[in-house]
Amino acid sequence: MVDNAGAPRSPRIGVFVLDDHTFVHLGLAGLLGATPDLEIVGEASTAAEALRLLPGAHPQLALLDIGLPDGNGIDVGREIRSRYPHITCLMLTSHDDEEAHLAAVMAGAAGYLIKQIQGPTIVESIRRAAAGESLLDPVATGQLLDRLRGIVRTNPADASWPQPRTENQGSRLSEREQEILDLAIAGRTNREIAAQLSIAEDSITKQVSVIFTKLALERRVQAAVRAHRSRSSSYQPGGGVDTAVG
Repeated sequence: MVDNAGAPRSPRIGVFVLDDHTFVHLGLAGLLGATPDLEIVGEASTAAEALRLLPGAHPQLALLDIGLPDGNGIDVGREIRSRYPHITCLMLTSHDDEEAHLAAVMAGAAGYLIKQIQGPTIVESIRRAAAGESLLDPVATGQLLDRLRGIVRTNPADASWPQPRTENQGSRLSEREQEILDLAIAGRTNREIAAQLSIAEDSITKQVSVIFTKLALERRVQAAVRAHRSRSSSYQPGGGVDTAVG
């Protein structure tokens, strides 16, 4: 059997690992090495190294760390989808939160894995993703994207939460960035977006990175405001924090 690139395909699931932490590589090497139907076929610690080595490794699935020394796994995931659509991607993250979910959606990944989860869960997730299954809950994804569209479409003058201070005013998306975001979350690759908008593909890659950075900032600001409001509303003068359940 051969893969889409014409190289012989192993009966085992070939996995490429992109992470800049040595212990992650060692842990995954031990885990996958002890699993008969999985094998690591390539490793990298930077985005540039991954894009250089990945074609020759012929993986079926790539595990991509979200944060990298020279970029992020989102950009790498989108590049993989554009160049090698037969390769499935899973994001690697240390935190199970909406930012990780958003990163997976933006990268066009099948889902994300928490580095601290147990080995059997990682193995099963890799198998499911390699078989074409999405690990992202469709309901949670839909709710996330609805909230996301609400964040970027909100008129600052009508926002129900304080805007970032002056140094963060650049966090709001431009009209072009909103357009790129809509296409990205609709599943379009960088190449497809570039062709539709008549923009260089390299420019789309850079703008996707900017968009994610801005959205992560917006979401953190919102979370901080909600936490502050929660603390303020529960404060009872002279009585500390109200712990009563309504």
